[in-house]
Amino acid sequence: MADPFEEPAKTEMRASCEIAIDQAGHERVEKPLTVDLPTGSSLRGRLKGDLQSLDGEGSRYCYYLRPRAGDALPEWLANLAMAAHELADIKVYVVVNEATPLFERSCKAAGAGLLLINDDNEFERVLDFDTTLPEMLEADLKSKIDGARRALEAKLDLNRNDLRGRFERVGELTRGMDPAVADKYQENVERQYKIWTEWGDRTSARLDAALAARDLHDLEVIAQVIDEGPVLDEDV
Repeated sequence: MADPFEEPAKTEMRASCEIAIDQAGHERVEKPLTVDLPTGSSLRGRLKGDLQSLDGEGSRYCYYLRPRAGDALPEWLANLAMAAHELADIKVYVVVNEATPLFERSCKAAGAGLLLINDDNEFERVLDFDTTLPEMLEADLKSKIDGARRALEAKLDLNRNDLRGRFERVGELTRGMDPAVADKYQENVERQYKIWTEWGDRTSARLDAALAARDLHDLEVIAQVIDEGPVLDEDV
């Protein structure tokens, strides 16, 4: 069952994929199962996908729908695809309407299967999960990616938590101010929070792209971006 708050584009893609699964001769799983990651895995989370199907041999396909694929496969999904190769009879496929060369490259590096859903509600297989094996990351690259991701999350948490605290105490902080000044203060807090959130999303996407391209130089540039933080239009 779709999330009642699911974006319309994803709901439309879900309906098309259900038809494509039937046309592929698979049994669609009405209640997708949650699959544990391999024993000893350092990853958090479990495999499920937005849809699941079973083929004639009993293999379970987990489909992750990406109506807006973006430039690269998100790192969390890349990690799940890599882990799935250690599980028997589990296949991870990313479904898109279209894919850039970089997005296809990131799926290939992660070992994720890649499907296009066409106008006839059929799957066109771009990358086969079984024959697309994940590429190993060099130790230096993995260390820099993990370090940049931790630095980004820490910086976001620190600054957004501070702004949330200010918003919750806005009545106390603006007591005695002229109402117009108090309103401006509150609006500024909300705007700064939005700036941090959008900057975090953009920077996270750049990290995903650098991971897909195995671009050590760009990771160094992103690390500097994280260190500097976003450009804030007005202090609060």
